[in-house]
Amino acid sequence: MSKFFDATNGSGLIGSWLSASMYGVTLAQTYIFFNRPLRSSAPLKVLVLCLWFLDTIHTAIGVYS
Repeated sequence: MSKFFDATNGSGLIGSWLSASMYGVTLAQTYIFFNRPLRSSAPLKVLVLCLWFLDTIHTAIGVYS
């Protein structure tokens, strides 16, 4: 392996950790949004659910790679 590839492994690992920790924040915000007693419109709930799903896929791909 080249020295360049070896030097970038650490930054990729740190980036994956930061991405996973930010996913935890997103997950907590989504949980709070759906469990609070305020009434939100259906399109807003669908939007939040879609964004959470896309963030889940993004985190899974980032951790896998």
